[in-house]
Amino acid sequence: MAEVQAKAGGRGFAGFERDVARIWLHNASETGPQTRLFRKSFDLDEAARNATLHVFAESRYHIWINGHYLGRGPAFHHPTELLVDSHALPADHLRAGRNVIAVLVQEIHESFHNRLRSGEPGLIAQLDLDGRPAALSDETWRVTDRTGWRADPPRQCWAIDYLEEFDMAASPGPWQTVDFDDGNWQAAQAIRPLTSIPGARFLARPLPGLAHQWRKPARFIGAYSISEPAAPERRFKSTGDLGNFLANVPWTPRPDITIDASANSFTLHPASPSEGLICCFDLGAETVGQINLECDLPGEGTIDIGWSETLEPDGRPDLVRKGVGYVNRIHATQGYLDWSPIQFSAMRYIMLMIRGFDGPVRVRRFGIRASKPDVTWDAGFRSGDSRLTAVFDMCLLSQRVGTQEAQMDCPSREQASYVGDGMITARWFAQLTGDVRHWRYLVHEQFRRQGENGIIRSSIFSGRSDTLVDYVPLAIIGLRDYYLYTRDIDSVQSLIGPARKSHRFFDRHRSAGGLCTWTYRKDQPMATWENLYDPSQPVFGDSEGLTLFIDHPGMGWHNQQEAGIDRRGINAGLNLLVVIAQRALADLEAAIGNTAAAQALRADADHLAKLAHEAFFDPAASLYRDGVLDDERLEQVSEQTNTFAIAARACDDETARSILLRLLKNDDPDISRNGPYFWAYLFPEMMRLGLHDIALDHARAKWGEMIDGGASTLWETFLGDDLDTWCHPWAGAPIDFVLNGLLGLPSAAFDDKNVTLRPRYDLLADAEGSIHTRHGRFEIAWKREGDRAVLRGAVPAGLRASIIRPDGSSIVRVNGEWKTFIDLHHDHR
Repeated sequence: MAEVQAKAGGRGFAGFERDVARIWLHNASETGPQTRLFRKSFDLDEAARNATLHVFAESRYHIWINGHYLGRGPAFHHPTELLVDSHALPADHLRAGRNVIAVLVQEIHESFHNRLRSGEPGLIAQLDLDGRPAALSDETWRVTDRTGWRADPPRQCWAIDYLEEFDMAASPGPWQTVDFDDGNWQAAQAIRPLTSIPGARFLARPLPGLAHQWRKPARFIGAYSISEPAAPERRFKSTGDLGNFLANVPWTPRPDITIDASANSFTLHPASPSEGLICCFDLGAETVGQINLECDLPGEGTIDIGWSETLEPDGRPDLVRKGVGYVNRIHATQGYLDWSPIQFSAMRYIMLMIRGFDGPVRVRRFGIRASKPDVTWDAGFRSGDSRLTAVFDMCLLSQRVGTQEAQMDCPSREQASYVGDGMITARWFAQLTGDVRHWRYLVHEQFRRQGENGIIRSSIFSGRSDTLVDYVPLAIIGLRDYYLYTRDIDSVQSLIGPARKSHRFFDRHRSAGGLCTWTYRKDQPMATWENLYDPSQPVFGDSEGLTLFIDHPGMGWHNQQEAGIDRRGINAGLNLLVVIAQRALADLEAAIGNTAAAQALRADADHLAKLAHEAFFDPAASLYRDGVLDDERLEQVSEQTNTFAIAARACDDETARSILLRLLKNDDPDISRNGPYFWAYLFPEMMRLGLHDIALDHARAKWGEMIDGGASTLWETFLGDDLDTWCHPWAGAPIDFVLNGLLGLPSAAFDDKNVTLRPRYDLLADAEGSIHTRHGRFEIAWKREGDRAVLRGAVPAGLRASIIRPDGSSIVRVNGEWKTFIDLHHDHR
């Protein structure tokens, strides 16, 4: 089938027509994933000049028009905010004569970490032709539940959905094509009204659409043979069981089998049905999407399709990671197969395993339908410092592939939109693309389902009724940062109430005029899953369901062999974060004219910072301890706590600089170290304190280790061990440091009246790059030539900027496209 660059941006949707229906086919016997195939055939006297297909489905869909794949959806959403994708059809996709819309929809009877189940499965679609509605979803659409996808597979992991098992014998064949005969399918069941959830509304998708593109492997890794029986009917409890089963079957290398990856078509010749063959490929870099296998099969057999972000020590794809298996299974019959899974995932390596076939298997193509946000990535960085450039490129790719239906913590294991992760990655996305839609969506949706006590879910769209309590103040900070970047005062006015409510949770847990005394219970019972939308949820107790995260070390989830944050007692990091959030709330109050409230919040934040310093700062060690337990300071020292103390201005700059120099130059293994995520808070403080040279060394070294370890995208922690995913966009802290700290371009919150460019040509001999701001795109480049540096760049229209030397002195004011020369002797006087 033809692949297209699908662009579903949601523009132009003004509401479904009155006659449109939500269509479905109920089957009471199904208790797992319910998959349905829909078709609507219609005739046109002539090809339409303008055609747009509006579609919503609960919970996932894939859509084709005349066999051309358009895309998948919907974007992550709450059950009250139903996001409609609007696909503008290319001119050659509709034709005079017979046309067909084909849609695969899957609904699952439970919630995940990125989806809260509404209980209202179905498809809603409307095709607009030259401005007139046509082909509305109703009883005239055809539907079948004989799709080939089994309804009883095991869960993939606690956070996301299911392994996919596909039976070719139960599938209808090439059902997306115009000529397919759907005469034996049923009439769709029409449901009106479209939703019964109180207050629910259909909205144009507020996020960028996805662009889809076929990608073939870049490299053939190798072939192997196995002698496992052909079609085992053993049922697996989890994909981890299946993955381990396949990984533990003896693989015998077959150096006699070579495949030209560039051709991407090959034929496998098993010696007999008892011989299985495995082919492994490298896509060349981390990629997100759906694997696609197109092949001709000689008869019955079993096909297992696996994928991974990493390789085993012997070079095979790592099919199981942290208990999660990355394998799907096809029960094959004779004939032509064109198959892709319903769910997407992240991967770099893909595996094709065939067993039980009596005769050759001809593979027409094997690769991935890759997806990424359909936006222009025209900001970035380049330098003669190849290692730093590679680090930045790794960070950039992570943002591209890690942003899919929403901003995600990782596109493989959890696929969730966390507050703490999303606020920083959405900011980077805006600075790199100029597109603020993800950021705006997150700042609104994070407060959509706020508890009565002010707590919000740390994973915004999750059905899991618990939270990371420190992500609540991060929501307030994220809203403030969004406002400073966009000056979107309407969003501030609509969200100031929920922000105040969240802040009051911590106020209620403060001693009289003192510290926040909320304490984390490590032995607390886990919160339940909300497997059907309930408007009274979430319900949080003051301790149950509230986990103190801050950063990975010490949680037990990762960094298990490293020193961790001590979270016992009255926690320093949480108190210091509340100080930062309180000042952010003050900024928001000031923005809407509540001057008195802003002043009171700032005064109280200063008071709390002073109390935190007195409680947690150890004068003998000249460092902040992690907390107070039974009126005694804890022994544990963490970079995280000290980073938050410096960001909260709990100490003066001289003390702050001394703390960072001691911690960053100290190799004491008993100190808890910042993970990649937490450097997003540390880098800005190092830049503020003038520690650019040390920051540069750490960016090269720490993120360079990921590159040395074979990564193309960012590890979850600096260990990159079997507990980590290898694509975590939140780990992209060097983006801020490179764009703001080295190129010296304006930060997200720059002052319109005092724009400065602070190029660090003393640290890099040559560099160039750009960044997006609310006023437009700033550019800068330089090259040192003997005793001078040649600088050039561009400033958005209407602005003037001062170029500041590394020593802090001003050189010149520039505007528009500019070029200047700097005498390097000045910097050494």
